[in-house]
Amino acid sequence: MVEIFPHGGGISTTCLLGLSPERIGNDRSLLGPLLQNFVGIEVKATGTPRSDDFKGLHQLADWLGPRFIHGVVLYTGTTHVPFGERLAAIPVSSLWAAEPRPAAGHAMG
Repeated sequence: MVEIFPHGGGISTTCLLGLSPERIGNDRSLLGPLLQNFVGIEVKATGTPRSDDFKGLHQLADWLGPRFIHGVVLYTGTTHVPFGERLAAIPVSSLWAAEPRPAAGHAMG
C-alpha cells in the first residue's frame, strides 16, 4: 500500500511493502508497476455518505489523471452507492461479505 495523501494533506510516500520510504525515495523503480494505476480508499465513520466525503478522492483523481482507476469511501451503511464516474461509497462490511448489495436501481460493475 502506498499512501499518497496522508491525513495531514501533504504529498508523501509511505510504503507497507517491506521497503522503507528512504529506499523508495532513492530508487522509485523498486515500486515499478505499482505506480502505474491507483485506487483511492477513504474510511468514514458515517452511515450516510455525502459528496463532501469524496473531496480527497477528487483531489487525487485530478492529480493522477488517467492513472486514477477508482475511488472508494468505506462507510458504515449497508448499500453500494455510486457517486459519479469512478467513485462509490461501499459499506465497510463488504470487505468480508460474500455478495455486495447495490443500491436500488443501480447495477454494480
